[in-house]
Amino acid sequence: MEDSVDRHVAVWAKELAWMDPVKEAIFFGWRSWRAMPARRDGHARLRRVKQWQYKVLLMLRRLGPPYETSPSHLAELLGLTRGALSARLAPIEEAGLITRTHETGDRRRVKVRLSDAGYAVSSSMWRRRKRARSHCSQH
Repeated sequence: MEDSVDRHVAVWAKELAWMDPVKEAIFFGWRSWRAMPARRDGHARLRRVKQWQYKVLLMLRRLGPPYETSPSHLAELLGLTRGALSARLAPIEEAGLITRTHETGDRRRVKVRLSDAGYAVSSSMWRRRKRARSHCSQH
């Protein structure tokens, strides 16, 4: 039976070629992201990106290339209303971490896409987690 750890590993194994699925499953199961709020918040302050902004960036990254989706789909994935998501996207877009584009011919259709800078921030977070896992496995 598949659980949240299996789903987590399956999604990220596609995106992070360097990730060892067994180590990630152990790390994720042993030290879930929710159990590390101080560390997560510390990383966010380092990059001046708030926790909720990381969640948006990581959800876009989790979708895989081209790292884009509609605002309504993104809101659903994050468990937010479309209005709440819209309010969150504005500062992330202003920071240059995402782009919002209108589809040609229909201005009502919008796509939210992870920018190169947003990709770099999410990659930085994963590199920090990789170092943290490495440090934990040494002790």
